Amino acid sequence: MDGAMRAMRDDYVDGPTSGMSEEESSTLVDEIIGFVHRGRKSVRDVVIGLEGALTTTDAKRRARATEVLANIAERGSDGLDVVGRRTLCGFFTSRLGDYGTAKQAARGALACARIGDGEDVETIARGLFVECDVQSLKQSDREACYGLALELLRGEHRGRAARGAGEGDANDALLRIIGTFDGEKDPRCVLGLCEAWTLLPGAFEAFGDGGVEAYEANAEELYDVAASYFPVSFKPPRGDAIKISRRQLAEAVERAMTASPTFAPWAVSHVLESLNPDLGAAKMTDAARVIRAMGEKWGADVMEGYLDIIWRAFRAALAHPNATKMEDDDDPHATTPMSIITSVFAGGTVG
Repeated sequence: MDGAMRAMRDDYVDGPTSGMSEEESSTLVDEIIGFVHRGRKSVRDVVIGLEGALTTTDAKRRARATEVLANIAERGSDGLDVVGRRTLCGFFTSRLGDYGTAKQAARGALACARIGDGEDVETIARGLFVECDVQSLKQSDREACYGLALELLRGEHRGRAARGAGEGDANDALLRIIGTFDGEKDPRCVLGLCEAWTLLPGAFEAFGDGGVEAYEANAEELYDVAASYFPVSFKPPRGDAIKISRRQLAEAVERAMTASPTFAPWAVSHVLESLNPDLGAAKMTDAARVIRAMGEKWGADVMEGYLDIIWRAFRAALAHPNATKMEDDDDPHATTPMSIITSVFAGGTVG
């Protein structure tokens, strides 16, 4: 074992207090990447050199060793050959369900997904959606896994990602993706869920035979997951470090709930239930905004069948004093339910 690998293993991974500074460890990683690029070492050699740390029962050591490989995947990607990339891809995929290394493995897998081909993406998706119980992980690990999921679903090989999730079966793919996200409570992770919901139609269109049909067949369940967060009741506590506003979360949920016109049979009536003056100005405004978004995204052909119930709900809401109240005085984009409701018909967004 050369000096760089020995120092990385003994001082960085195995050191009692991590052994070295971030700058020193970064220099060592660069040196190891250089060995790989010049052909002096293969990725397999690096994995073998770290083997004891990668398989130890000490979760902190295992995480630091996995972090080394994630850094190599992120910073040394340009010089990786197919064998090296596949080696790292397979390793990270196998570690996504490891409670001690999930976050680092997701980082490495994301780097591999960005430079990989369809086969790599399909392998990673299978590991994430089939073999990993994401909901059992802690918040930071779930957030990292959701970041990986978004990369898979928006990337060039998104159809292959969907295939990997279902091992070739479109219906299984949707159910497994739903299972990965369903039940999420943390607002940071809910933002990831909402973005994923906007990407799913494109991923299943790219799936190939049966993809669109499976998406449409599961539209109600997909809508129910997004709609479980509506109306948004989140209010950040004072001094909250998360820095997510109620409006930011409401807009994300809106995008998820209007991701596909196949949601319309359940979405319109469900949203109109929240156009209830008793729920207050903020939730009324949220409901009006979602109806407006439906009209803008789905168009008259979809919305014309719902115009009667929309008009009746809006007319009843406008007659109540809460229709002229501000939704949230702390929101710079605050408005009144009435202003949103009238803009729906003024702009012709629902038919």
